[in-house]
Amino acid sequence: MKIVCVGADPAALYLGILLKRKDSGHTVRFVETGGDTTSLPSSMVCNPLKRRLKLADVAVAAAANAEVATFDRVEVDTGEHRFETQGLVYASVHTAALIAALGHIATDAGCEFHTCAPDAVAAAVGGADLIVLADHAAHGQVPDAPPCEATAGANLFIAFESTTPRNAMSHSFRKTPGGMMHVVAWPQAGGATVVVEATEEAIRANRLANAKPTPSSRSAASISPMRSTAYRRGRKPARMRAAAGVRSLPFARAAGTAARRSSWVRPHTPRTSRSA
Repeated sequence: MKIVCVGADPAALYLGILLKRKDSGHTVRFVETGGDTTSLPSSMVCNPLKRRLKLADVAVAAAANAEVATFDRVEVDTGEHRFETQGLVYASVHTAALIAALGHIATDAGCEFHTCAPDAVAAAVGGADLIVLADHAAHGQVPDAPPCEATAGANLFIAFESTTPRNAMSHSFRKTPGGMMHVVAWPQAGGATVVVEATEEAIRANRLANAKPTPSSRSAASISPMRSTAYRRGRKPARMRAAAGVRSLPFARAAGTAARRSSWVRPHTPRTSRSA
């Protein structure tokens, strides 16, 4: 059986590993276009309403556990009031490190990895018995792919990867010139993920559009389910670099942000329909 995965996110890599483990005769090929498919610095894999996934493959489970951070405290700060609770179990996994680890496991299992230009994806998936579409940006290049839409949201988001350790998820809300801003931060392996949410008006009013990264900062991951390549309504969000400007805000400092460059992006809600 010939399986081609367009994109190599953790779910696609895990699928490829399981398929090769089940039958070494399967040909599993990952095709990457080199586009911006990086997700958040870390992703939630467990919350009080969703238990952590149990992975069947021992090597994959060990790789995932090595990149997991667990915590059970949640803090909310509105400026005037502060709330805190404990006993709600969360877990996050460092996305880039997990992808790298799964890539090594997949290679050892016999999976193949190839890169190609976006306009060569159709040829790369030719003859496949199963096509796995893990890169939303390449959706239009895959023949007979189910229709998919992305509805733009009203707010913009920027993600930072912090080197400052945290032991709780925190939500900070502040009224600023131009509107409300929300900062959520949670622990990850080796630091924390910090996400700032605001309207375009608030971003402009707080002069975040032209903020530049600090000399010690490095590129942070873009937001996978909100990346600009999936943006609709005919216009892409401006590439707005922000680090020092965000960190100068009191509530961002409270979130423990060691800012690294990222890009403002709009969220979208994918909707996929399949014909019978």
